[in-house]
Amino acid sequence: MPRPDDYIVRARLAELLERLGEDDPAMEHYRKVLQARPDLARAHLRLDRLLIGQEQVAEALQHGQEALRIDPALYEAHQVIGLAMQQQGRLDEAEHHFSEAQRHETNGNVDLRQRQDLF
Repeated sequence: MPRPDDYIVRARLAELLERLGEDDPAMEHYRKVLQARPDLARAHLRLDRLLIGQEQVAEALQHGQEALRIDPALYEAHQVIGLAMQQQGRLDEAEHHFSEAQRHETNGNVDLRQRQDLF
C-alpha cells in the first residue's frame, strides 16, 4: 500500500532522472506524482518542459495551463506556455505569455531552468 508521502520520493527520482537526461522515465514519474498530487504546479511545469522538448506541444500546453490555474502568479508557467505556443506558431499568444512572465517575475524568483527542486 502506497504511503501518503510516496509522491515526494517519486518527485525526487523524477528530478534526478531529468538531470541525467533520462526524459522518458522522468516524465513517467512526474505523471505518477501528478496522479497522487494534481495540485503540484511545479510538477506540471517540469513535465511541461520535458513534453515541449519532445515536441508534444498539445499535452505540454495542458500542463502549463494547469500550473497557471493552480498558481496564477507563477511566472514560469507563462514562460513554458509561451514556449509551447511559439512552437505551434501562435506568436501573438506566445508574446503575451512572455510579457506576463516578465510582469509576474520578482527579484527573489529564479528561472525554472535554474530551479533545482519541486518543493
